[in-house]
Amino acid sequence: MKKWTKVTAGILAAGTLLVTGCGLQDASKNTAVNNTPSPNDVQANLYFADGNGYVVPIVSTLTKADQVAGQALDLLTQGGAGEQMLAGTGLYTVIPKGTQHSLNIKDGLATVDLSKEVLQYKTAKEEQDIVQSIVWSLTEFPTVKQVQFEIGGQILAALPQGTPIGSPISRANGINLQIAPTTNPTDSSHVTVYLFDATSAGKTYLVPVTRVVPRMDAGDSTGLLKAAIGQMAGSGGYAGLKESVAAGDVLNSAKVVNNAVQIDLKNAVFPNGATPSTQADVLKSVWLSVAANLNVKNVQITVDGKPVSVFSSAIDWSKPVTDLQYINQPANKSI
Repeated sequence: MKKWTKVTAGILAAGTLLVTGCGLQDASKNTAVNNTPSPNDVQANLYFADGNGYVVPIVSTLTKADQVAGQALDLLTQGGAGEQMLAGTGLYTVIPKGTQHSLNIKDGLATVDLSKEVLQYKTAKEEQDIVQSIVWSLTEFPTVKQVQFEIGGQILAALPQGTPIGSPISRANGINLQIAPTTNPTDSSHVTVYLFDATSAGKTYLVPVTRVVPRMDAGDSTGLLKAAIGQMAGSGGYAGLKESVAAGDVLNSAKVVNNAVQIDLKNAVFPNGATPSTQADVLKSVWLSVAANLNVKNVQITVDGKPVSVFSSAIDWSKPVTDLQYINQPANKSI
């Protein structure tokens, strides 16, 4: 098995091209969350840390009347409402308790000014979690494409443990970065895929992981799709992660037509003995991985040339799926 190196010392620059489901709630705890939004609410994926060292999205409910991006920062902060929301999920907030913040969004750039509490962390990994959590949460909102960090009103080149924050950061910088030992980071591309992890209670959830791979042609969409599917078949040997598709050649064909993706998989993509629920999770991980790398919202998945029917899923996989808004549910729900 190829051993991947988890990148924690800083954020890699974007490579040539980077472009509602699993349940996290521990059913043994009486902490079920009513995550059905009211007419005055909006839902978004916010990103928190898990026990295995990954930054993970979970559906969160915000109030339309207030600045939703500012609310997101509140939920990411220790000691606030985010901790109650996460009860029983195995996830935790990463912005230090007591951190004050201000937020300004203009022309796609969110400027986030944080107080000096964020300088207290002793490891690069803790800093990296803060940066990825904030960037990936804020870029959930259509008005935000990049995030510029300030500390006490000043732009710093890096946080104390070396995490660079001197220039705007976007999703192109990746999340939960891993790099193969034979890959030259200065001559590489990024592939973001969704792999499985699980809580101590056995609840499965999806983790986005950016793999740094040898450089690919920026216009080779088919090659990028093949690379993404290949990366989904390997956990990289990291704690908790499990491949989201069966190992081996599981791709029949893939093509991009008019900003829509048509991908045909082999039936071997599903693990032996996979239940309908597991099949739905596999399809969801494929959809998310394809959409993340090609920046598309219309993906048709077939298996051996035939439409897919998964009876336990609320999604009709037999047709093109145009959007999967919510990745991991906080309550014991599945789609």
